[in-house]
Amino acid sequence: MAGTYVEVSLTATSETEEALCDFLFSEGALGLVTEEVPGEAARTRIRASFGAGLPVDPLRDKLARYRLALAALGLPVTDGTIQVRELPIEDWGHNWKQHFTPLPVGRGLLIAPPWEAGPLPPDRLVIRVEPAMATLLIIKFMWNWNEFFWPLVVVNSPRMRVVTLGLMSFTNMYFIEYNLLTAAAVISVLPILVIFLTLQKWVVQAVVMSGLKG
Repeated sequence: MAGTYVEVSLTATSETEEALCDFLFSEGALGLVTEEVPGEAARTRIRASFGAGLPVDPLRDKLARYRLALAALGLPVTDGTIQVRELPIEDWGHNWKQHFTPLPVGRGLLIAPPWEAGPLPPDRLVIRVEPAMATLLIIKFMWNWNEFFWPLVVVNSPRMRVVTLGLMSFTNMYFIEYNLLTAAAVISVLPILVIFLTLQKWVVQAVVMSGLKG
């Protein structure tokens, strides 16, 4: 049917989630969403979108054989239930937004998508950001945080040195203070780690829903 897409939904364990996602992409999935199964922390629901006219029965057979192969490797698998439904393609522009819900950060901050109408907690500072913009902010921050040559050229004052130049101060032409350098490198990663852990759900969803794969 024109103007429709096919959604294939199945459950996976934490051990087999990545393998099944990669399998669905290899079978031609245009986009993919993973979400937690309520009340079952060790299970994940995978929803993959395919173009109209998907041969469902061959895909079911391939999934069944692939699950058996994963079980033969000793990995825990879920039941073989696969749900398939055909949806109007216009719904895609709305359905993907359901997977980006407000994210509490700490005690007083809330990150929410622009389309979230609320109600939102009045005791939290609300920051509205697009999922794609959150991904861009993290990548841009990491790029600037790791910059070395440009600060090396333009920074003259020791008080204005960035982290990368500070790490260089633990080395000289005669020896390298590996203990201090390693400790400083670990500390320098912490800001990036905190930002990524805070927004990782949005970053991962933005990537998998784009249909991109490495």
